[in-house]
This record gives sequence, C-alpha cells and structure tokens, in this order.
Amino acid sequence: MVSLLTTAMLLLAGTEALAQQRPALRGVSTVRIANYGAPSLVVQKREDIQEIVDEVNALRRKEWRRGDTSLNCYSTLVFMSGQKRVAEFRVRPDTVVERPVDKAQSAHTLLINPGDIPRLSELLSRAKPATCQ
Repeated sequence: MVSLLTTAMLLLAGTEALAQQRPALRGVSTVRIANYGAPSLVVQKREDIQEIVDEVNALRRKEWRRGDTSLNCYSTLVFMSGQKRVAEFRVRPDTVVERPVDKAQSAHTLLINPGDIPRLSELLSRAKPATCQ
C-alpha cells in the first residue's frame, strides 16, 4: 500500500515538474507566424494574439510526448513578450512541436486535428505560401 502511494506521488511530482519546464504563455505582445521558408506574418493586434494564445494553451492542457519530431514543410510560431522570445512551435495540420526556448529544456510533440487550431489555421493561410519541395 505504501509503495503504491509513493509511486503515485512520484508520478504526480514528475508531471508537475514537466509542466514547470515549459514556458508560460503570459504577457505575449507579438506572435510571428511563418510558413516554411517564407517571410513572416507579424501579429500584434491584442484580440488576435489572445485567440492564438488561448488555442495554444488549450493544446498545452493535452498530453504531450516528450521529445522532438522531425517535420517537413512546417509553419513556425514564435511568441514574444517585448523583445524576449517566450515560446516557439513548429506546426503542421497533424502535429505540433514545442521547441525549447532554453537549451536546458526538451522539445514536446502533440498529434492534433486541424479543428484543434481554427484561428491559428486561418492566420497561417494568410502567411506567404511555404517553399517546400
């Protein structure tokens, strides 16, 4: 009984520690969106930023797999607070990879459906087309 309780506490502590390693998406003032190899679309309108942050925060509540996933022809999202980069994501219609801002952190991957990010998908379609081969 004690070992089961101890194991459960360690799992919860590990989950909490993992969540603490990921940067909080608060105070975002700019989001830079770019399709692979194309010029960026800079979003600074507060309402648009909030919608993007809300969608990404909804994704962050799901269970992510620790580790990087190699993606071809992806879009990049960079969340900035002033001049400081607070988060970076690589996005495809089926996958999101959160790249570490701090080299001491690890990447995280989540499989998604296009319906998980409707506002972000709309903004990605406004960015210059990708230059993938």
